[in-house]
Amino acid sequence: MSEASQPGCSDEKRLASRDPKTYPVVDFNLLSDRRDLERMVAAVRLLAKLVVHPALNPEAGDFFPASFSPRIKRLSRYGTANRIVASILGPMLDVPAGLRQLLIRLVLLNGTAFQATLADDRALEAFVRQSVFGVWHPVGTCRMGDPSDPKAVVDPEGLVIGSDNIFVADASIMPRLPTANTNIPVIMAAEKISDALLSRN
Repeated sequence: MSEASQPGCSDEKRLASRDPKTYPVVDFNLLSDRRDLERMVAAVRLLAKLVVHPALNPEAGDFFPASFSPRIKRLSRYGTANRIVASILGPMLDVPAGLRQLLIRLVLLNGTAFQATLADDRALEAFVRQSVFGVWHPVGTCRMGDPSDPKAVVDPEGLVIGSDNIFVADASIMPRLPTANTNIPVIMAAEKISDALLSRN
């Protein structure tokens, strides 16, 4: 998948509210590059062939993708209601194959068997687009650069270009993804920018 900072991947950032405590809306626009979509579709098809195999899982109807959708996120929250739901749904997956596959199709796959999705190019593309999400540290959404660079959002001191007193000091200012964990580079950038701000005052 393209990182948000890579060319050809235009991410979107906008404020959700005037309240500074409300997180902004950030859409990384993953799979905006057609090549990434094609690779992901091919990967899902390959995975399905490997999983639905007589030696591993002969029941094709038992196969379903476990995407981390908003619905699954809600079910993953710790609480009494979810404990009750899990205690009911868990044993239901041990029922005879026909009933189990009906349950999987209706509850987990919104009524469509995944084999049908795999057989339909448009349906599979739609599934991949709907299911894709980032799992690593996003960077570069407010990239640092020279004020004359039209793609730069902040200057080398972290000042938002065109503003008087708005500074950014996190992974979003990185011009590209580092070849290491982002934790230490973020600490370094934040300390450098904060030191510069303190020295101004």
